[in-house]
Amino acid sequence: MTWPSTLPWLQFQNLYFQKAMPRPSSQNLGQDGITKLRKIWSYREQMLRIRDEESEEDESAEDASDRESEDDEESEEDEEGGLSTSALVTAMGARAVDMVSQDARFDRAAAEISKSVPEAYEGEHADTLQAMLSGNTEEAKLAAFRLLVYQVSNNLIDYDDEVGDDNKYVRIVDLFRDIGLPRNSWEEHFTKKQDRSSKAFAEKLFEAAVNAEDLEVAEALLKSGADANQPIMSFMSCSFERPIQIAADNRVRNVELARLLVNHGADVDLATQDNPKPAIHKAAQRDSFEMVQLLIESGASIYRSQLETAYSWETSRTPLIFAADRWLFSFERRPRSTSHVEDENGNTGPEKEGVKILRYLVSLHQKGTFPERDKLLIQSALVIAAAQSDPCLVRVLHEAGGDVAEPNSHGITPLMVAASHYNGDTRVVSYLLDHDAPINEPPPRPSALHFAAARGHRKMVALLIDRGADVHISAEISKPLHKCLLGENFNPSDRRVKGWYTPLQLALHRVEESHISVVNNTKTDEAAITLLEAGAQLVGGELVLAVRFLSRRLVGALLERGASPNERDATGCSALQMALRTYQLRGGLEGETVSDILLAAGAAVGKAGIRFAFAAGNVELARFLFDTTDYRGDPGSGGQSLLEAALCSRSPPMIDWALSNPRIPYHSGALCAAVLSHARGDDDIFDRLLEKRRTSGGLRHPILEATALGMLAFGKAGNVSQLRRLLKELGLQGNTCLLPFSDEYISYINVMRGFVAHPLKQKYKESGWWRKPDFMRCSPLVSVISSESPERWSVVRMLLRAGYRPDGLCLLMAISRCTESQVEELIRHGVAVNRAVRYDLDTPLQWAVRHGKGSVVRLLLHHGADVNGLPAVLVPMFRSGGDPNEFKPRSALQMAVERGDLEIIDMLLAEGADVNGPMSMDGGATALQCAAAKGFIGIARMLIEKGADVNASRAERYGRTALEAAAEWGRLDMVQFLLENGADTDSEEGLWQYFRALGFAKQNGHVVVAGLLQDWTVLDRWERRCFLYHGLLDEMFVIPDDDVLDECLGGYGDYSSDDHDDDDDDESDEEGTEHDIDDDDR
Repeated sequence: MTWPSTLPWLQFQNLYFQKAMPRPSSQNLGQDGITKLRKIWSYREQMLRIRDEESEEDESAEDASDRESEDDEESEEDEEGGLSTSALVTAMGARAVDMVSQDARFDRAAAEISKSVPEAYEGEHADTLQAMLSGNTEEAKLAAFRLLVYQVSNNLIDYDDEVGDDNKYVRIVDLFRDIGLPRNSWEEHFTKKQDRSSKAFAEKLFEAAVNAEDLEVAEALLKSGADANQPIMSFMSCSFERPIQIAADNRVRNVELARLLVNHGADVDLATQDNPKPAIHKAAQRDSFEMVQLLIESGASIYRSQLETAYSWETSRTPLIFAADRWLFSFERRPRSTSHVEDENGNTGPEKEGVKILRYLVSLHQKGTFPERDKLLIQSALVIAAAQSDPCLVRVLHEAGGDVAEPNSHGITPLMVAASHYNGDTRVVSYLLDHDAPINEPPPRPSALHFAAARGHRKMVALLIDRGADVHISAEISKPLHKCLLGENFNPSDRRVKGWYTPLQLALHRVEESHISVVNNTKTDEAAITLLEAGAQLVGGELVLAVRFLSRRLVGALLERGASPNERDATGCSALQMALRTYQLRGGLEGETVSDILLAAGAAVGKAGIRFAFAAGNVELARFLFDTTDYRGDPGSGGQSLLEAALCSRSPPMIDWALSNPRIPYHSGALCAAVLSHARGDDDIFDRLLEKRRTSGGLRHPILEATALGMLAFGKAGNVSQLRRLLKELGLQGNTCLLPFSDEYISYINVMRGFVAHPLKQKYKESGWWRKPDFMRCSPLVSVISSESPERWSVVRMLLRAGYRPDGLCLLMAISRCTESQVEELIRHGVAVNRAVRYDLDTPLQWAVRHGKGSVVRLLLHHGADVNGLPAVLVPMFRSGGDPNEFKPRSALQMAVERGDLEIIDMLLAEGADVNGPMSMDGGATALQCAAAKGFIGIARMLIEKGADVNASRAERYGRTALEAAAEWGRLDMVQFLLENGADTDSEEGLWQYFRALGFAKQNGHVVVAGLLQDWTVLDRWERRCFLYHGLLDEMFVIPDDDVLDECLGGYGDYSSDDHDDDDDDESDEEGTEHDIDDDDR
């Protein structure tokens, strides 16, 4: 198949590079080229080393100085002539550099470039490489410029993760500058040249210049006609934004860039669907006064609302609200303010940038055209500002007419918000009270004291009490509404959405598991003691809450005031049980023992209390309860045994007594606890437990004993004497153990990638983790393979000899972490090469391809791996944090194509891989769709030659056809290539494919690609209206039926098929054609 002459790249070459690259005399690299290559390779190695050094926290200043010296030397070498090494890496691509360096030949590297860049003639890429590496300076720069134009115009230059490069835009601009074209030639070229490659190159170079903050290049492009409003990808947010939004980002804060954009027609109120937050909203919260003033003077609206909210009682935000919530105001960068302000003590100093911005926006609202709305916005801003720890913000809004006493529409007052400050800062509260903010609220509304008590700050509670707060009143608390004010420690046991609470009850709420958050550990009993000293009355339930503080003072004070020692919470847990459980959870490292106070006050002990006493390490109480209670055996196979509880307590007297007591039987869970003790260096406990296992009765659970084995094997990789003993003692205990990660997709992915050595080490230190539900189940070999020990494989072999067998998870881990021979060893021990661990995970072959392990792929195929194994299904499209899931479901060939791995592609095709193999319906893609999305036009041509369907349907969820994918990612030549090779734009399905491709191109700022598509076909008025369908770019798109279209757009009868010839369409001007669809149509 020959390349179509209509490809924009070929037309560009015919216009501007009519002379072919000089042909080299040999396909081998000359001595000069080898020298240059060594410089490139040295540069890449240096970048890798710098990245590794920067990841070490203890890097010395001397090392940094040495590195700077090396950078200077490198720069000097670059200036000797020709292209810099960094420019050559960018132009050639990291993989091509690697390939040339292996044998100093061009054929493999040229093939690597050919997968993305069409050749005007056979051997062009080899000539280009020769010119860049061995040619003179002019030839090298011309060759690099050719590659740069194609890659940039097709949006192909990507991040170089291998050397830690996270800003491709700087690389693009640096290479463009390195080529050394005079500025006047830039402007002339970009102004006059009208071919698509030149236009797309200018479009994407502008995107790079904005992200790299290169004002000279950006200005030249704007003068030549670049659109200051075109959506571009933001390096900072990884979303499509308007250039003015990028300039206003707090990580950029480039006023000069913003001014340049404004001077060339930027609409400062524009945003994108990807990031709907306008520039003024960004600037008001985190930027500079100069930026805010520029945007306002350029037409930014102070009334525009943004749906983004930070508090549970908000609905939307204007720039003033963002300014009032200026969370970075006390850590401001680049101080520009020269004005001064007087503080509360009469001292003057520079006014903070955030206060200056707020004052400026307030002044605009005071002169605003909507007085009632302005008043409401100032009041809303006052409530938000009260959450900050600086009274200056509150003062500005108060002096502008904000009412310190007035609640918002949800009943939230400024004083409530200020009293709930996370660190207990009282300055704003004092200001509000000094200006007559009411200290109490009418029932059922909570008062400021309720929220201060929930936060647990003694100083805040004391201030409010001193100013007259009612310590007795009960108020209705709504968790959805008040959650931002209550803090993390408010977690009622009955899980009620609403409830009535006194300040004392709120002060006594404390999350049981103190390790969940650092914030939880900061709440003490001080606020509750302050309330009790002020006479707060008990209404019931206080004691069972109070014991979580493990404070003898607090528990004693409540008992003295009449609290019942037998109180229970909504779940039926008594105060004594709660005290023992809390003591156990905190490992005896925090708080005091309060169980003796409760017992002395008459607290009753149920049978369940025995286990709590054992777990808490209270040997006296445990001995008393065990001897006086009718205890018969362990709580059951699903619960923690007494021996296990004693071993988890870490109390030597408790452990010694439990191991010595013949009435306390062995239990497999205790073996897991003993491994923890052994890890802490206590071999005696381990030995005594094994003796108890041999000589006493008790329950033995193979899965728990295998878990203990896995724990020991993980910790003993490299020191195996105890492991040998345990293997001899236990024998083969089945092939399944627990792994302390939840039985869900992301956990399996992390284990498969080998990212669990440190988390596993930490999890294995947690007492009783094996009792938590829904943990992963796998072979004990998994934990060993995940170890970082260099001796881990000897431990793997020890377990294999003992009869333990690898499972599918072992094989997946080994593929990503181990050598080919080690993978083969697992296969020889019976692991299945075609069995997926879960429906939403790769098969071993797919996982090997995903990691680019060509030798392992060959090994798996040799052992019968199914080359056409189906891809995973129901794969989550997003990670828990909202970021896209990088592990999209792919068959082996689809994955190889997406990676652009030519060697593996050839290997799979030779084994019969189906180029039209089925895709997953959840974010899946055919091989051709993968090639189209990545811009691998050479691979796409090869696939089409082998019968790939250009019009294969998209996946049901998050799918794209080949044409849609190419347009979405701005692959200019790929779009033309697919259209020339039969991409359907005429049938009903083809027309909607065309609409979506055009919509994606416009949405993502690929203006030239959109123009190419619009020039491809002529639409009548009805078809143009269909482009406006609101669900066009939905991730679960289905072609709408006629009824839906009639409802959304009006009936077809309202438009005639030849209406594109009517007067309305004749109004097109020289900037468009009669079938153009404007950017604002959708």
